[in-house]
Amino acid sequence: MATVRQETGAADVGDSIDVELISEITDLALKTELNTSTRAVIDTRTAELVRHLSLLLVQNLGTDEDPKIRELFRKGYRLLDLEQRPTPSTPAFAAFLHLREMAGLTRRLLRVYAEGEGHGIS
Repeated sequence: MATVRQETGAADVGDSIDVELISEITDLALKTELNTSTRAVIDTRTAELVRHLSLLLVQNLGTDEDPKIRELFRKGYRLLDLEQRPTPSTPAFAAFLHLREMAGLTRRLLRVYAEGEGHGIS
């Protein structure tokens, strides 16, 4: 039987953020092309992004001080909402769009995190 964490892909607060790994995963997701990818690839990359986006959303990135960051968090929580995520019956194009939106938002939050930690990302 799967746990709630396994089903949602949620990250633990104690998990560390690997800036390079998340950067590579978001790059890969953003380079994914619908016409050359299978639905399984899209779903696998989405699951990876769910974990990393969840991890970024539990960080203190300045949501109390900056309304723009607060808006990024709102968008992140919306993308992670199980009601909003693609299901097996969702058309591949819609799952692909969700993947790209999640990758873009994860990338933006990663930049906020990296700037606060003194890391640079491209």
